[in-house]
Amino acid sequence: MGPDCVFFAAGEGGEAGLGQIWKYVPTTDLGRPNEEGRLTLVYESGGFGDLDGPDNMTVSPRGRIILCEDGDQDPNFIKVLDPETQILSVLVENLVYFDLNQFDPDQFPPGSLINSEFAGATFSPDGKWLFVNVQVPGTTYAITGDWRSLGI
Repeated sequence: MGPDCVFFAAGEGGEAGLGQIWKYVPTTDLGRPNEEGRLTLVYESGGFGDLDGPDNMTVSPRGRIILCEDGDQDPNFIKVLDPETQILSVLVENLVYFDLNQFDPDQFPPGSLINSEFAGATFSPDGKWLFVNVQVPGTTYAITGDWRSLGI
């Protein structure tokens, strides 16, 4: 959520089928069945180099959208979208590959590797830490830095 809106992803939306980011701003009768609002397409992926299946997201303390990709291309990324300028940038790249035979050798052929997706990004209440999960092997990372200098 932003200060006056809700952002959401359509992971396979758009002409390329690679994802869209939408913004909903309620305008009248808040919380009632006849509530009305404004729905705006904020960003649409034009190709794998843009966005590849965004499906988890959070909003930074400065209003930037942090997107976790769940696409078909490796590696997977966490990307930052400025909803005002529509500038998209890479924040984190997952370069860790796991041998799936370590988890279930009967299910995967020898040498099956996965570059797992990021999920569940969220900021600490003070905005200093970004917590994010990697689905395989099931780890959580705490990332900190000078968010302001990064425009986040």
